[in-house]
Amino acid sequence: MDSRGTRGGSRVAGLIVVLGLALHLPSLTNGFFADDYLHQLVLQGRTPMSPWSLYDFGELGGWADLEALGGFPWWTDPDWTIRFFRPLTSLTLRLDHALYGDWAPGYGLTSLALYAVLLLLAHQLFRALRLTEREALVALGLFAASGSTAVPVGWPANRNTLLEVLFTVAAVLAVARAGPLQPRRILSALGLAALAALSKESGVVAFALVALCVGRRSPAAALASLLAGAAYGAAVITAGYGAESVFYATPWGDPGQYAGRLARLVTVGGLGLVTPLASDLITFSPQLTLPLAAVGVALLVPLGAWVRRRVRGQPAAAFLAAWLGLSILLQGSPPASDRLLLGAAVGSAGLLGVAVVRALASGSRALGLGVLGVAGLGSGLGVVAQNLIVHDMVTVVRVRILEADVGLPELGRREVFVLQAENALVPFAMASTWACESDDLNLRFWILQTGRRGLEWSREDERTFVFESLDRPFFGDPFESVYRTDPEPPAEGTQWRTDLFTVTALAVDEAGLRRIRVRLERAPDERFRFLVPRAGRLTAIDPPQVGGSLELPAVERSMPFWP
Repeated sequence: MDSRGTRGGSRVAGLIVVLGLALHLPSLTNGFFADDYLHQLVLQGRTPMSPWSLYDFGELGGWADLEALGGFPWWTDPDWTIRFFRPLTSLTLRLDHALYGDWAPGYGLTSLALYAVLLLLAHQLFRALRLTEREALVALGLFAASGSTAVPVGWPANRNTLLEVLFTVAAVLAVARAGPLQPRRILSALGLAALAALSKESGVVAFALVALCVGRRSPAAALASLLAGAAYGAAVITAGYGAESVFYATPWGDPGQYAGRLARLVTVGGLGLVTPLASDLITFSPQLTLPLAAVGVALLVPLGAWVRRRVRGQPAAAFLAAWLGLSILLQGSPPASDRLLLGAAVGSAGLLGVAVVRALASGSRALGLGVLGVAGLGSGLGVVAQNLIVHDMVTVVRVRILEADVGLPELGRREVFVLQAENALVPFAMASTWACESDDLNLRFWILQTGRRGLEWSREDERTFVFESLDRPFFGDPFESVYRTDPEPPAEGTQWRTDLFTVTALAVDEAGLRRIRVRLERAPDERFRFLVPRAGRLTAIDPPQVGGSLELPAVERSMPFWP
């Protein structure tokens, strides 16, 4: 290609980057949300976590003195631990805090700048992998429009994924460019792969991708890269990092759960890579899993065959397919989510870019334009929709928390029980949001559940209450499983103790825990608040009289598909 063609391609690539950034502009008004608030507390020196390791949540015992934040949910298992080693991501957030303090849009601007760099590097990578300029531009456009970009770009706490993929692309680019494979290029690639792993654990995939890229040209360099990745992974595990939580399944700890989640990510997540569908839907609406998985298989199998035929002969096709597969393979631990697919989107966008351009050139315009329209324009509009929905969601969650009827500060120390909420994110984020946004810290939040389930609330004596679920069992919601280490229902008689009350499992069936007894350390008075959603606000209600009961109906979602 002559210099005019190169300049023209660069201008188009620049335009795609600008358009890609524009898709995420609504996220700048989101403010902080959930883990962002916890990070703010750490950066302000108000928790025992280290500001150099913002994703190392430690063990339950390490939080024993944090009564001002409301502590952990009562059902947290004693062996619970979530320890992620992501010092590079932590460093960027610490720098943001030094620059912007608690001004949330500043953190968003940093993420947008990093995303712009990722898009520019992705275009260079596609060209280095010998895609034509047109193929590389289409691939770049499909990657920029992917729904997998919404949360990593728009949520500062998920910047780990953005950095992981950025440094993975940079690592492969270092050895994919034409020219002699000099030692300094190999060392540069290994260093960048290490930065990917220091951003997020799944960044170790960068070492494997570097090895695949250099395998034929330098088997020794490929072996060195694989050994470096294995050594890094072993060092992190040996240091005690990892998760003991039902929310995170591992192939060695719970292979069946891991395989099931991986299957859902391949089918429903794969569908999200080529359509505007958000795979998060099945986490919050499990009844959609089988229908969407069936649609995914029905669409992805013929689409995969079509792409395979179209990319035949492209030197990078096998490598891009390996990128897609390896990236998904390492993301089967948590429940399915689009944010887990950003790395996979590099491989899928590259393959689709080649297939679409070749289809258009060979006369198969209808199918090529259809794929481009759905995976490009449709997914881009889906990103905008996701960002707008997330904006509404985080705004509602923040308002619900800050407008909760917690009582007047003049009452002194208050004990606030959240019995129900319109979505799981309100109780999940309540303590940290309140601690950051409110000057009134003379209270504690106690979460009975993170779900919307209906309850039968009975009172045995002045200090003893019984709660029975009127629909699904306790611990059955995804956010509740975060704090559990045993997926099996507890035995009847199992007890959990907090500073204020003891919970006893009263009734358990094959589905799970149905009824619990809550025994307070002291009789409730005006400083106790029992909150349920009423007319869009968490409102205090009086407990039942001794010997009486109340029925709290299930809470309706305020928006479709909310958790």
